[in-house]
Amino acid sequence: MTRKLTTKNRYLEIFRNIPPALDISMPGDYIYKEINNNYHYLQEERTLMKYSRQRECIRGFLADRHDHPTAETVYLNVKKEFPNISLGTVYRNLSLLTEVGEIQKISTGIGPDRFDWNTTPHYHVLCTRCGSVMDLKMESINHINILAGNEYEGRIEGHIAYFLGTCKACLQQEAGNQHPQREYNADSMEHQIVTEKTQNIY
Repeated sequence: MTRKLTTKNRYLEIFRNIPPALDISMPGDYIYKEINNNYHYLQEERTLMKYSRQRECIRGFLADRHDHPTAETVYLNVKKEFPNISLGTVYRNLSLLTEVGEIQKISTGIGPDRFDWNTTPHYHVLCTRCGSVMDLKMESINHINILAGNEYEGRIEGHIAYFLGTCKACLQQEAGNQHPQREYNADSMEHQIVTEKTQNIY
């Protein structure tokens, strides 16, 4: 979250950031333009990240979860504290938190996007039966970047990977001759989180 600055302190900070070459003897219009541009930047930054009880609630919910909930799951839980919150507001806050690097969005191409509080580099496993996404505790495969760089004329800066498999719960259901429930169902928003219902989040 950005620091709360008074108007005076904002201007002082802007002046401190002006390059030495830009001395006070330069044309007033130029200096004013530099100050104005920086001031509006600070204003926009502060507006984007101004304190929001709803956003703090979303942060807190994600921080306590390790199963990478969907936006719909976040919405249904935050709605218990803020009954009037809309799904669109949740989406906007999740997008903002992703943009500033406080959370990461996981897009697997199967089902809706998921959101992860842990932004450090790590891998995920996607269950192809129920759609759950779980962390995989293993060291980063950094040599992949080197191998890819050998075949690419540009510069490789990193990689994003996830593994496909069957989760433990689905294997247990399979062993008991039960039919695992798929997480994604277009008929109802609640059906999209049928797997997460078993975790007593309601």
